[in-house]
Amino acid sequence: MKAAGLWVFIFILAMTVSAAELEVRIDYPPTDGAVVAWLFDSPNTFVDLRDPARVVVLSDRGNTPTPIKDLPAGEYALVVFHDANSNGLMDKNFIGIPREWLGFSNRYWPEGPPTFLRAAFTLAADETKIIDVNLRSIFGKLGLLGVGVGVITQTSPYLGSDRVIVQPIPAISYIGDRVQILGPGIQCGLFKWGNLVGLAVTGNYRLGAYDEEDSPYLVGLGNRQDTLMGGLALQAFLPGGLDVSAE
Repeated sequence: MKAAGLWVFIFILAMTVSAAELEVRIDYPPTDGAVVAWLFDSPNTFVDLRDPARVVVLSDRGNTPTPIKDLPAGEYALVVFHDANSNGLMDKNFIGIPREWLGFSNRYWPEGPPTFLRAAFTLAADETKIIDVNLRSIFGKLGLLGVGVGVITQTSPYLGSDRVIVQPIPAISYIGDRVQILGPGIQCGLFKWGNLVGLAVTGNYRLGAYDEEDSPYLVGLGNRQDTLMGGLALQAFLPGGLDVSAE
């Protein structure tokens, strides 16, 4: 019995000695709500920020460094966010983009979906690593705006028609908290229940399909003009980054 007890003690001691530790520090920590750290050990869950390996609420909102202890050696990536309403969730807008301020390890800032490799760091056994994080808003004060010029081309599928439409259009994209404009489509969020279900108003612009004179087979049908289609969209944001929309 004594020998068995000794082996248990040695095993527990070995686990304690080989554990690594992170110390998370926040630049300019917020003065309200909570600050939450999500630690990831998998690229598959990091890309859409789900199922973190460890969740830690930073003490004093990050005004003092907060340790994350007893970590196995390995490769990790860290995301920290300001949980302004203290609901324990990373609140997102109507297309699933985080609306609360956040930051990543390595002071990495993604231009699209986050990449594990860019935020990743390695923890060795017995190592204590300091991670400094700067919280930022993805949308800034006015949202994300892109402006350019594009061209739409369309051929006619109707018998006897050789019509080709070439139409330049402004290529405008805007992503805000509720309103999103992506090319010929616009969406405005109305309601959202948690991070699971949302209801939005949508609109889409479509080029005219044909003119009557394009083909003798179309005579009498009238011209099919450009169309603006609008309606409602019921959206579901499912685990694994899968989004479903019925319009």
